[in-house]
Amino acid sequence: MIRTYHPLGESGSAFLLVLVFAACLWLPSPMMAVETTRLIQRTPRAFRDASFEAVKITDDGVLRLASARSKIADLDDIIIWDMVWDGDDTVYLAMGNEGRLNKVSLKTGQVVPLGDFESLQVTALVRMPDGTVLAGTSPEGMIFRVGGSDVPELVLDLDADYIWDLEVDDRGRLLVATGLPGAVLRVDSSWKATTLIETDQDHVLCLAWDREGALLAGTANDGYVYRLPSRGDLEVIFDAPGEEVKGVDVLPDGSLAVLSLGSSGNGEPDTPLARILAQGGDEGQDDQGAWETAVFHLRRGRPPALLWRARGLAGHSLSHLGDDVLIGIGRRGRVLAIDPEGVGSLAAELSGREVSALIAGPRGSVLGAVSHPAALYRILPTPASTGRVTSGVIDSGIFAHWGRIDLTTALPMDGKVVIETRSGNTSEPDDTWSPWRKMKGAIKSPDARYLQYRLSFFAGRGRGPEVRAVSIWYLPLNSAPKLESLQLLDPGVRIDLKEQFAGEPPPRGINRPAPEPERPQQKERLDPGIQGIRWRASDPDGDELRYSVKLREVGSVSWRSLKTGLKDEFINLNTYSLPDGWYEVQVVVSDEASNLEGEAQRDQRISPAFAVDHAAPIVKRLKAGRDGSALVVRARVEDAVSTIRSVRFSVDGGDFRAIFPKDRVYDEKKESFEFAVGSLRSGPHTIVLKVEDWVMNVATASISVDIP
Repeated sequence: MIRTYHPLGESGSAFLLVLVFAACLWLPSPMMAVETTRLIQRTPRAFRDASFEAVKITDDGVLRLASARSKIADLDDIIIWDMVWDGDDTVYLAMGNEGRLNKVSLKTGQVVPLGDFESLQVTALVRMPDGTVLAGTSPEGMIFRVGGSDVPELVLDLDADYIWDLEVDDRGRLLVATGLPGAVLRVDSSWKATTLIETDQDHVLCLAWDREGALLAGTANDGYVYRLPSRGDLEVIFDAPGEEVKGVDVLPDGSLAVLSLGSSGNGEPDTPLARILAQGGDEGQDDQGAWETAVFHLRRGRPPALLWRARGLAGHSLSHLGDDVLIGIGRRGRVLAIDPEGVGSLAAELSGREVSALIAGPRGSVLGAVSHPAALYRILPTPASTGRVTSGVIDSGIFAHWGRIDLTTALPMDGKVVIETRSGNTSEPDDTWSPWRKMKGAIKSPDARYLQYRLSFFAGRGRGPEVRAVSIWYLPLNSAPKLESLQLLDPGVRIDLKEQFAGEPPPRGINRPAPEPERPQQKERLDPGIQGIRWRASDPDGDELRYSVKLREVGSVSWRSLKTGLKDEFINLNTYSLPDGWYEVQVVVSDEASNLEGEAQRDQRISPAFAVDHAAPIVKRLKAGRDGSALVVRARVEDAVSTIRSVRFSVDGGDFRAIFPKDRVYDEKKESFEFAVGSLRSGPHTIVLKVEDWVMNVATASISVDIP
């Protein structure tokens, strides 16, 4: 049964139906742009930025306690190539890049150096029946015996470049998997090597024994799995799709798990979990997008079955824990668990970059070696008693009131889940964020743009609680609209709306972002006496906006209301209703149409001053006289309100020509002019002045002259 879990304090809990509206939040009507939002996290993608401590996430997004794990030791090196357990308290580790061998106590974590191989890499280890540890090196294929001395003893120098794995047969003889050439060699007690399996492959990468005592060998270039029974002929039992067989593991029922690695080509990862694990990587890490990892299940008498596959991930190691197959991958020290039904889960995040080796350990545990940097872990077959998931940062987009978090869980719940939250206004949590606080009925973290939660799992008598979805409820707080611009058009220019056809309004509701409002198109036309004013406003919440327009004379302290509740982003002011003078307009934008009373926000702007001038300019002292051979015209032009815009003259009805005031700049209400008229024939002539002020009032004046 699946229900929604509501933590009510530390001691109680309640179980309600899956779809539960949080009673502590106000749910607005459809007209409201600021609406209660429910963010649901129920897929691996939703947890791509989360961190996991003893909690695993499955392919279908279920969170549950992972296997218990513990760190045994940190190693002062970069890489662990291989390891072998002595069956008691000691693990031997082949280290790189320094070519060293260490032994580690499983009880105390004490690290003891056993030998230095100088420039060689120790890539394979085996413990012989007499307790001797042998080490195989690369890129020069040599076998060393490690004893009490700090200097390893060279016992065999092979005609091979690489040694990838070492095993022991039932008669105590050493088996060596080599590369260049790809073969399996058998070494007798006198350190004489003979070829046991000869292949046409470049490398034999791994060795294992099946339940019937047959030797298994995985190869590269073609990704074959060879089987050599104790009596019988060599056969290829599996041709993997990848170029490399990185591991072969015998499962508890005797069937085989095969780890295949190859180039991925194109295409998306195959499962939701794989897609998330394939995103991003550690700084400096090789691009894993070129790889495809697959796990196959091989059972006698049945065709091979694909158990799990992921493009964009590189699988490095293989083992099993109970009935689950474990894969160590090359990303953030992660171990994946694949159950018998092929459902994958992120079983553990260890440390370092890649999980380079996995082997069976004491009492059904698995030992995991991580590299970059090197460390050793133990993964137990029992679930952890506690674990924690810390979410990525949740961005509400704007300042928000956080309501509650609901967990969809499986019933009956085994144990409990404690929810804690913190909030802040920086995209990365820092010292300015609030402290972690337990959720008791509702989120106790203060209003802020960002939230982070963490779920602490506590097991009961079984495997612990199981969370199938996390729902976060919040109410974005109303943001103020912004009046971005306010423009005065030229006097006598009117603004109209172009004819438009209304379309179907977009749907709105919870979890749907507010649509960007569609602005009506405007057009302009001449209309004397009109002062067009337009503006542009926006609202981060997509609220419906209303405008109020006020007017006052320059120098006055009181405003006169012109329009309220205006929806259009313009107004046409009829200046004929106003006396001459200088005025300014205030535009106020409000989102009150989309918010409750008392929660509306506003913004405003005041326009530049503009003139209302109904009177034409006046031409004074218009005179004309001879100055030598030229005719010089002088005049004084004045306007009561606005600045003189232009003066032109015409002779005897000809074209008007522009002239400039004596100071050459039109910048005053009074200007003086003096200009010469070109050669005129003898006889009478009429000179006309045409004067225009800043609001396009026009006046004319003329003077007649007689040229002798």
